[in-house]
Amino acid sequence: MILTRITHLLFFTLIVLNLNAQKVECTIGVPYKYSGKTFHTKYLTKTENSIVLLRQNYKNNVFYIDYYDFEMKLKGSREINYSQNELKILDISFAKDEFIILSTHYNKQSNVFLLFGSTGTFEDIQHAKPQKLGEFPSNKLKDIKIQTRYSEDKTQLMITCTYPTVERLAKLNYYVFDLNLNQQDFAEVELPLKIADFELVQSGISNQGDLHFVTRKKIERTYKFEFISFFRNDGSMSEKELTFEKNIPKYVRLLVTDKKVNVIAVLSDINQRILTSTYFLNLDCIERTYSNATYEDLTQALSKSTEGRSYSYYLHTVLQSDGTIFLTLEYMNVRDYTSYDSFGTPHTTYYYDYNDLVIIALDEQGSKKWGYVIPKNQTSINDRGYGLGSGFLALNGQLLITFNTNIKNTSQAEQYRMNNVRKSILVGYLFDKDGQISRQVLANSKQAGLIFEPKINFNSGNSIILPGNKGNLTSFAQIKF
Repeated sequence: MILTRITHLLFFTLIVLNLNAQKVECTIGVPYKYSGKTFHTKYLTKTENSIVLLRQNYKNNVFYIDYYDFEMKLKGSREINYSQNELKILDISFAKDEFIILSTHYNKQSNVFLLFGSTGTFEDIQHAKPQKLGEFPSNKLKDIKIQTRYSEDKTQLMITCTYPTVERLAKLNYYVFDLNLNQQDFAEVELPLKIADFELVQSGISNQGDLHFVTRKKIERTYKFEFISFFRNDGSMSEKELTFEKNIPKYVRLLVTDKKVNVIAVLSDINQRILTSTYFLNLDCIERTYSNATYEDLTQALSKSTEGRSYSYYLHTVLQSDGTIFLTLEYMNVRDYTSYDSFGTPHTTYYYDYNDLVIIALDEQGSKKWGYVIPKNQTSINDRGYGLGSGFLALNGQLLITFNTNIKNTSQAEQYRMNNVRKSILVGYLFDKDGQISRQVLANSKQAGLIFEPKINFNSGNSIILPGNKGNLTSFAQIKF
């Protein structure tokens, strides 16, 4: 059966929803028990013959790297604990079968933070010796902003550090690692601005090692946004000021390839309470020319109450090989409620809400091709929103969105609130570049015995793999299309 429907928001185009979804096969791997109880999945990725899972223990800053085969059986595990070296792990990245660990140490005598980097394979990463990358004059770790970015083919790694000098001026260091040639470059830039007036909003690196930055500078009472590119093959640089009239960027993303770079900014009003429009900038890296587009119809689509302790949208972008860009926004809110018992002791309950999904398809020039809204309700209590939110994958030239939903929901309605992920189903929405959509139930949490984490996933051929938990047991689901 083919059903045509128009979403409840007027600015979106007509979408065809295909209810004859293809058959899927879900396989659950062998569960593995962790020694700790409070874990956060950082990421899930793969090598040529293995699945790599990275988890962090919230309580003691200990990380665990686990290797699984593609039949989802555990091959080995490594514990990464730098506490004996008095180091705090900031980030663990993975590319080309090597792990890169960033860590820091505060030297009280000299009042500086030291940044260390260590690399190694799964076999020797536990014993890799941290090497000093730099030092930053500050007594607050929050003063140091670090971004880690890989190129599209995972051969180039760029680490950027923004930090204040002793005079509280902004300084930017960046480290570039060529993982093919095992080479490293380093540069530092001191800016004539106070650290409070400068922000490195986004950074990116191409397969050829070209560097791209979006920066924000406060000049008098206004903010100035710039897009800066360094082309390493000829040593040239290009700059482009980003102008948004009365709106300001709330979310910014960079999509970097060798031939072009896209800056996508979701704009809000001056009070940053209502999202208003989307700004798109395209840089042709061959011709060194710019083009931009803006469309103004996000206000009605994304108007939501900002009541609550925390309010935001998760912005995700997926670039397809034909140049189509899928832009997705997911509403998230944290509410808290405090009650008092008979002794006057306060008890606070935190509610985590993940609601409507907005999907917009753009062409290579940033013009909107079509848009769609999935109205949904997800809520959990006192668990950091575990199992909530959506996963986004490029699958065979299409966009696949997965999330847990109420088992009562159908393709016509996702509005039934899901407040128990243990009784939920995992569904997938598949979008092609022309706006054709199919919805498929991928797995049943109760039958699988797992609470799925759809935000952590990857695809392998015609399959997607994502983790799931039951208590302190973890496993994987492999879903074949």
